[in-house]
Amino acid sequence: MAGEPGIWLLYRKTADEEKGQQESLVGRFVIHGGNITIMEDHGGILENIFPPGPMSGRELNRMKALENGQSAYWELVREDDLNQGKRLDMVPEMDLGGESWPSEQE
Repeated sequence: MAGEPGIWLLYRKTADEEKGQQESLVGRFVIHGGNITIMEDHGGILENIFPPGPMSGRELNRMKALENGQSAYWELVREDDLNQGKRLDMVPEMDLGGESWPSEQE
């Protein structure tokens, strides 16, 4: 839930005609003791959306608006939710190649 302590990841959503919707990581921040600390910020975008320092109602409302796919352009996800498999929609598909494993008879 928005505002919970822990590490949060912000993704930017984009649409591609061939690949469909894709997400790219914008940055990561941690909430601890009611404060926001930015851990990783690609292009300074995260700092503008979630400025470091004490978390206010403004940031909490913004988190609620960006969480759980409610925004067409952004996705906010708790790292713990990803690690626990609660957000399988955010796990990228992997191309494992078209070749099959050799049979034991070969």
